[in-house]
Amino acid sequence: MGAMISASSAGELLRPRINLGTANVKTISGDRGGYVIDYAIRVLKMRRSGGFVRFSGACDSACTLYLSMPKSKVCITQGASFGFHLPYGAGAQ
Repeated sequence: MGAMISASSAGELLRPRINLGTANVKTISGDRGGYVIDYAIRVLKMRRSGGFVRFSGACDSACTLYLSMPKSKVCITQGASFGFHLPYGAGAQ
């Protein structure tokens, strides 16, 4: 069974905590993902720059690696959604 988010913790994630102003903010909406290594590099660069991530729409597959950002650097709006799947593309071994 996958991880569950309670209504109270979901409410906590949705509650605005900071004013991002003109900070380095990446807004994610309609991102279907791609190669995991590419997204891992993007997330690492975002972490190193001290930037913020705002989820305002679909974030699927490798895009969900942005969820590994520190909680204080993430804003999840009510319109955000996340899609996960089993890994594929590797051999049977």
